[in-house]
Amino acid sequence: MKADLDVFIPFYSCEESKTHLMHLLHRCLDSAEKEGVDRLYVIDGSLQPIQEHEVDAPIIRNPKHGLASAINIAIEHADDDLLLVTTGSLLGVGTIRNMVLEKEEAEKKYGCPVAMLAQRAPYPSEDQWVRRFGEASSIEESKVILGSRGFTFTEEGIAIAKKINQEWRPYPLSPIGAEFLVNSERLLEVGGADERCSCIHGDYDLGLRWMSFGWPVLMCESVQVHRVGGSTDRESPRPCLSNPDTWVAARKYEEPLASHLGCQKCYDMIRENPSLYREWLKPEFREEYDRLRQKPFILGR
Repeated sequence: MKADLDVFIPFYSCEESKTHLMHLLHRCLDSAEKEGVDRLYVIDGSLQPIQEHEVDAPIIRNPKHGLASAINIAIEHADDDLLLVTTGSLLGVGTIRNMVLEKEEAEKKYGCPVAMLAQRAPYPSEDQWVRRFGEASSIEESKVILGSRGFTFTEEGIAIAKKINQEWRPYPLSPIGAEFLVNSERLLEVGGADERCSCIHGDYDLGLRWMSFGWPVLMCESVQVHRVGGSTDRESPRPCLSNPDTWVAARKYEEPLASHLGCQKCYDMIRENPSLYREWLKPEFREEYDRLRQKPFILGR
């Protein structure tokens, strides 16, 4: 099955870890190509940019470096639906097919746009550099975990997709930051990723705004995306953190979100009553949100 969507991989590198990070990037690209993806892009936010001969995919530069700007670049370059995965990710066999089909079915059921997020699994590797980071495991450990979740797997410990689901659960905390499939126009309609909070909790902020439109963030549990957490973030310079215009997403909100941006109860309340999102914004951001509802624009630009 050829995948009629655009796949974007944000990439960040520093010189001392470039060799390791490029290895992760090539593995990620290879896993996407095996899924039948033709439109595959690397969004490079490295301080020392990668060169065209280093990857077999078009490179889009990200001068602002952060994940939020990478998401917005993906919105601007996508033809229709987009899938964004991190450098330290491997797509399980059949991931894209299932996510595309389940998104279509979910949108028919709910009668509105849906953000579909893949369920995560440990990243199988025997590389000790990779194993330093969260969510990494040995190949055998990965197989045990996948088996406990009812998945079959390859010799390399990569998940093989199950039969597609017809029922979906809300994704916990509903972050839209990685391993998500969504329509690019609808993502622009909710304001894209706020580039002012490009480093800390921007994925929570985007997920909350998506839900404030009454649109669900659902978990695709028939697939597994293997991810090694933090390999890019911890190894790369974070120039956005020293930018005075960058701040934690919680700054936008009144209580209870100001202190509990990662609280599942708050997300459940907004899911049940989307208008709470506006009520919990501080006045200056409430006015901005009202303008957004009248005419879409990317926040923080």
